[in-house]
Amino acid sequence: MITGKVGAELTLDQGREAARRAAENLLAVLEIAADGQAVEGILLLRGQVNAAPDFSQVHKVIDAASELIVERLGDKARHARTALGCATLPNDNAVTLEAIARVSA
Repeated sequence: MITGKVGAELTLDQGREAARRAAENLLAVLEIAADGQAVEGILLLRGQVNAAPDFSQVHKVIDAASELIVERLGDKARHARTALGCATLPNDNAVTLEAIARVSA
C-alpha cells in the first residue's frame, strides 16, 4: 500500500504505481470472492485518488489500474470506469479501487 497525496507528496508516477498495486490487490480479492469460479469480466472499475487540490491528472493515475487489469485478464476485462480525485482517503491511501465483476456460474 502506498500512502500520501498525489500531486503533493507523491508524483504522478508514484500515483500510477499505487494504482497498479491497488489493482493487484483487487484481482486477488476477486479471486478469493469468486471461490474457484473464473472471473469472466470486469464490468465497472471505480478509482479514487487521494489528490492535491490542483492535481488534474487523476484519470492518468487510474489508467494504470485499468492497464494492469487488462494485462492480467485480457480483453474480457475491458471495462467502464470512473476516476475521482478525493480530498482524503481512509488510512491516507493514495488510491482505492472498487469493481463490479462477472464470474462463471
